[in-house]
Amino acid sequence: MKQLWFGIGLLVLLLVGGIFSSFCIQQAQSPIAAQLDRAADAGFLEKWEEAQQRFSAAQTRWEKHKKVLAAIADHGPMEEIDCLFEELEFYIRAEESAMFAGLCGRLSQLFRSLAEANLLSWWNLL
Repeated sequence: MKQLWFGIGLLVLLLVGGIFSSFCIQQAQSPIAAQLDRAADAGFLEKWEEAQQRFSAAQTRWEKHKKVLAAIADHGPMEEIDCLFEELEFYIRAEESAMFAGLCGRLSQLFRSLAEANLLSWWNLL
């Protein structure tokens, strides 16, 4: 009987851990996507100081959460995110407004997709 309760307790612990990690990923990725959207708007309007601040804030937040995310998420999108951040640094230095804004939008969508892929939903369970 003890083994049954141990098994049930372990399954509940895994379920709670999965829900918690899903929530944490969502909380970490949404502000980054929002900062990148604002950076894209500022870059498109050629407000480079504001664009740099927003971009730096998003990149700093990404670096802060990247290692924890690497333990529970797919590494493919994470590597692409790192590459896009490097590319964005070039475009912001060159003050290429259209390329910077477009790439910020792409990166923002990639963060939203990463959060959605790890969300607890019925289609992710199938």
